[in-house]
Amino acid sequence: MKVCFLVSEYFDWGGVHGGVGRLTKTLAENLCKRGLDVHVLVPRREYGQPKEAVINGVPIHTFGVTRFRTLYYSGLVPIVKKIAQQIGADIYHSEGETQFILLVESATKDAKHIVTCQDPEFDVPTDLWKKWRKTPYYSWEFSRKNPLRDKVSLLTQRLFYRWMVKRGLQNADMVFSQTHYQIPLIKHTFKLPYNPQFLPNPVEVPNYKLRKNDQPTVLYLARLDPVKRPWIFFKVAKKMPDVQFVYTGKSHVPWFDAKMRHVASKIPNLVGLGHIFEDEIKRLLEKSWILMNCSIKEALPVSWLEACAYQNAIVSCRNADNFASNFGVHIKDEENVDEYVKAIRFLISDQTYLKACQILGYDYVNENHELNKVLNKHMRIYESLVSS
Repeated sequence: MKVCFLVSEYFDWGGVHGGVGRLTKTLAENLCKRGLDVHVLVPRREYGQPKEAVINGVPIHTFGVTRFRTLYYSGLVPIVKKIAQQIGADIYHSEGETQFILLVESATKDAKHIVTCQDPEFDVPTDLWKKWRKTPYYSWEFSRKNPLRDKVSLLTQRLFYRWMVKRGLQNADMVFSQTHYQIPLIKHTFKLPYNPQFLPNPVEVPNYKLRKNDQPTVLYLARLDPVKRPWIFFKVAKKMPDVQFVYTGKSHVPWFDAKMRHVASKIPNLVGLGHIFEDEIKRLLEKSWILMNCSIKEALPVSWLEACAYQNAIVSCRNADNFASNFGVHIKDEENVDEYVKAIRFLISDQTYLKACQILGYDYVNENHELNKVLNKHMRIYESLVSS
């Protein structure tokens, strides 16, 4: 059985370090170990990057360097179709909602096509989205030379992008959701005639005794991109000098990355580790007590699954599948730094409640997201599609 993952990014490939790329890499490499012929189709993000590579047994196929949403006018449409045909997979599995789902479907009509929705754009409250769009960080990727032209270009891209995603999902053989709460939203947004099924993202769950730091440790495990709002994490750290704060990751926006690191360097109890790899992430999660997330937009991040797997409570203004409210504290006033401080103080002071959140989160992730269980679900889905 040959399976090809379609994805907008692949972890550590072309300087991209997002959660979707990471979970795709986890699935691809572990399904490959189970004997499947697994391929990945992904856009290149850096000039000079090879067009093809093999990473841990998984062939990576790429097309030209491009901003992902400009695909429709970049001249890459026939290239994407040609590569998809050359791969010749039995199943094309898209991780996330991308417009080249439709392109691959039209080029490989004899194959099966499935989509796992990861982070659809409806997941931000309207008033909050409007507020976010007014910040200088929102438009960092567009030039300021011709603001009107940029706004027209952005609107055109978004409308065409949404149309392609909608048609791609409607034409797919099966559509899944990585969360429970998004299922009715996905059905409504993309006008599907059925409810998508729940297909969880995978995470490795440790089965040994964890050793936490003696000092309370709060972790930020995300990119330093503007949408993640790392400055809130830094402000919280500044107000809690007796607590250890650790942040990881780097930004896809160089000037913003430099600015955030400069701010962080002035806070004594805040440690920055930059981009870290699998083993370092695991060691860091094992030592930390609490994962804090202050993003403007999230679905259910891989970092939350990993945090719960390593018995961290969740403090976040997002609350996908009630993760924050069930396994930590859900922040209602999401830009109120004092509310984050209050939540962390509460968890640290009430060790009984903290331990309960950590154990409940661990049990839930172990039951629903453990790597081998998720791989088994994928295998069953693939086998049923191929045999139908």
